[in-house]
Amino acid sequence: MGQFGVMIGQLVGFLIMLMVGYGCVRLRFYGKVALDGMCSLLLNVLIPVLVFSNAVDGTDRAQLFANRGVMLLTAIMYGR
Repeated sequence: MGQFGVMIGQLVGFLIMLMVGYGCVRLRFYGKVALDGMCSLLLNVLIPVLVFSNAVDGTDRAQLFANRGVMLLTAIMYGR
């Protein structure tokens, strides 16, 4: 039940952020240029950082160093 609770908590947080973003766009708080910049930041920086953060959660330095090849390939893939 612990993992299910974590998943529900993350989905609720995501839904709240989605609704706030939708409301901001509908109320025209942001222009087209600002939205394009935020989308670029989200896709190119924040999502890869979130994936990396979730992937290494609970590991130590020895485990990260043992998987340096995979991490290097992943960094190259996101760097392109």
